[in-house]
Amino acid sequence: MPEYLTDQYRTTDQDRILHLVENFPFATLIPADGSDVGFMPLLLDRSQEQGVWLYGHLDLHNPFLPQLDGQRITAVFSGPNAYISPVEYESRQYPTWNYAVARLTGTSELVKDESDKLEYMVRMVDQLENANGTDYRLDERSPQALAMISRIVFFRLEVAAMDGVFKFSQEKSAEDRRRAQDSLIRKLQSRQSQVLPRLTADLETQTRSGGHAGNVRRGAQQ
Repeated sequence: MPEYLTDQYRTTDQDRILHLVENFPFATLIPADGSDVGFMPLLLDRSQEQGVWLYGHLDLHNPFLPQLDGQRITAVFSGPNAYISPVEYESRQYPTWNYAVARLTGTSELVKDESDKLEYMVRMVDQLENANGTDYRLDERSPQALAMISRIVFFRLEVAAMDGVFKFSQEKSAEDRRRAQDSLIRKLQSRQSQVLPRLTADLETQTRSGGHAGNVRRGAQQ
């Protein structure tokens, strides 16, 4: 059977995969039966001495919650991606799309102990603040923080398998690889500033009025 084109970009290199997860932690969660999808950030749990663990949280009333109680879950993380035009290479090439994606599969379990939930909340805020270059710290003794934590549920995912696809023109010449990478970086920087204003337009008005044009029924967010 001929090799599928993407196979040459596939990897099980744990360091590379977890580097993507740490820097692009927003994940799409897919249960084994494919009955629904969830969207939320998942962070690496570095406190575990054995194996690879992810953790996250969601609202107590989120309809996706039952899928996380002892179920098999696949978490998909998408990294940098963009279209690369043939004119951006030095040599003659065809149009392509460069991207990075990681897939981690394991069994989830709910964190039910209140002190463990508080510990995870503090740890999550600290990790995200450190990555953000800011120094906010959650006051775990404040009534507001305790009330917030009482309304959410944490879960952990013990990873049993992981793989990723890292397609960055690595089969091409050094000059073509450099040009493709420069193009990707440039587009990521410009695209966000161009697209974000349109995506956020009128959201405040829609939220106040309760209107959500074009609702998608399936899929639960955090």
